[in-house]
Amino acid sequence: MKKVFLLGCIVCLSLWTWGQGIDFQKGSFQEALQQAKTGNKLVFVDAFATWCGPCKKMAETVLNQPVVGDYFGEYFISIKIDIEKGEGPILKEKYGIEGIPDYLFLDGDGKLVYRFGGAMSLDKFMEGAKYAIETSHDENNVVRLAMRYEQEKNDEAFLKLYLEKLIEVGSRDSYEVFEQYLKIQKSIRPSSKEMAEFLKDYKDFLVYGGEAERIIQENEKSEEWRLYVRKDIREVFQFFPRLMLMHSYPYAVQKKDIRIIENAVARAREDGLSVSEGEKEDYLIRFYDETRMGEEYKEIMGNKIDLFFKNLDLKKIQNGHIEAVKIREAEPHRKIISSAESYSRSMATTIMNYVKYVNKDAEKKDVLRWAKQTYDILPNRLENMNFYADILYLYGDKQEAIALKEKACQLAVDDEFGQKIRNELDKMKLEKK
Repeated sequence: MKKVFLLGCIVCLSLWTWGQGIDFQKGSFQEALQQAKTGNKLVFVDAFATWCGPCKKMAETVLNQPVVGDYFGEYFISIKIDIEKGEGPILKEKYGIEGIPDYLFLDGDGKLVYRFGGAMSLDKFMEGAKYAIETSHDENNVVRLAMRYEQEKNDEAFLKLYLEKLIEVGSRDSYEVFEQYLKIQKSIRPSSKEMAEFLKDYKDFLVYGGEAERIIQENEKSEEWRLYVRKDIREVFQFFPRLMLMHSYPYAVQKKDIRIIENAVARAREDGLSVSEGEKEDYLIRFYDETRMGEEYKEIMGNKIDLFFKNLDLKKIQNGHIEAVKIREAEPHRKIISSAESYSRSMATTIMNYVKYVNKDAEKKDVLRWAKQTYDILPNRLENMNFYADILYLYGDKQEAIALKEKACQLAVDDEFGQKIRNELDKMKLEKK
């Protein structure tokens, strides 16, 4: 009888193991790339946000299916990326993630092989995944074409093929290839309706300060474009200033040239687009961060953080939080996040990002001060407590940090985040000895 029972347990365990959906890795994006390179696999990125309904639907109806889990386990290293947290915002910008869920298939160097997105049936999802594998073996896939680019960038036929493949896989960041094609191509007359249609089709590659902008400026009011350009193309043209401003930022990062952003903002304003100084500042901050220009990043971000806390009405947002909690308790179905919670989360993320570049004692003191101010927004909130404990341990009183981390452990429930806090506390105590 015991043998039968044991056999039953083994069978159940086997069924449970094989009956899972996608096994998402817990490590960093770079670790996933390394695993893919080592295992000669592709990286599958599930780009999502916690509030995204279609993302949840896919997670509950498609990504958790055994047939998906088996296939992805064999061919991919899978990782989930929250586009609003951790590495998410940088990867969102890097890969031009707009709608979610967005599914990216990358090689071990992080180069895009294929992408698709949105909620869909299991069959449609598997079709996309299998096409990604098929594309990775194509001798003319975008990764192999990228390797040929420098040698063949003056060949019009090669560039046309490259652009077509970029569109096919859903790439949104190959501005240089597009601009190079426009510079050397002889097949499409700039003033023709064919060129207008071409620019409309490749609208995701438009940037300020390039050949595309010059062609648009010289021809958008020409007789030929007025006579022959269809209404749907004219409607797309109306959004060109905003599109060119948006695309100029990742292009500037690629070229590591901040002048591209400054020129794009100036040109967008000339085109009648309302671009505030705050929006321009956000572009600069992200540029300095992505290009690892730490000193420039610290100067502008440090002033921004100081200004935030200077203007923060602490009492007001704490009272607002009390009201939000009352509503949540009375109406559990309502997803309400108070300003105090939102500010705490965003400031903790911002300060932790600033820490990457800290190398002076004065900067460490600034970080400690900001962390304390963030903690004081909601001192009884688990996340605030844990964040401040981490910063204290890094730059302040380690014993005080351990005491605060212990307090956080008492509040934490027995979930993944709670276990993470307990592991961090054990590590702190071990290092303190």
